[in-house]
Amino acid sequence: MNLLRLLSLVALITSVAACSDSAPPPPATGGSNGTGATGGTGATGGTGATGGSGATGGTGATGGTGATGGTSGTGGSGGMSGAGGSGGAGGMGGAGGSSGGACQSQSDIDAIVALFPISARQIAAECGVPCASIVAEQAFLDCTNPCIEQGVTDLSSACTSCYGEYAFCIRTTCLVQCAADACAPLCVSCFGNPLCAEALNQCAGPEPDNCIL
Repeated sequence: MNLLRLLSLVALITSVAACSDSAPPPPATGGSNGTGATGGTGATGGTGATGGSGATGGTGATGGTGATGGTSGTGGSGGMSGAGGSGGAGGMGGAGGSSGGACQSQSDIDAIVALFPISARQIAAECGVPCASIVAEQAFLDCTNPCIEQGVTDLSSACTSCYGEYAFCIRTTCLVQCAADACAPLCVSCFGNPLCAEALNQCAGPEPDNCIL
């Protein structure tokens, strides 16, 4: 009797379990028609990278200052005429006068010839002796020329200057010798005198040679 009941109970339990497996599942909980699933939150867009700052352009180089032009040099002063030593008489420029020299006028030639047998060179040397210590040429001529004009009557001032420059040229070497006798060998061959005599001829022009008149 008990065994029969036990078997009936087992059969009942088995039947219930079978019904449970075939029954449809209960409807999902929600609204009347079922609320749709909520969509996921969209991803927040990433912040765009900040652009880098543009490089600052380099400062342009300042142009160099132009070189200042050099100051022009001052011209040198003209040298004085040579005196003594080598006897150079380059400083004896030709004074104004007739064509060919300052002593070519007839009156100058007559005045020089009238001195014979004394030479106009001797008069110039005699007048230069007391002025020999004067170094500056113009001051020497200022001392000598009035004396030459007195010693050679009617000689023009331009011709007188040529003889004054001759005296300045031989000032340190031959004044004494030529003042004694301009035609003597001591004067004619005195150191420097030939060059000074040549400079005199360039200034005065060919002069009468009172040494042979």
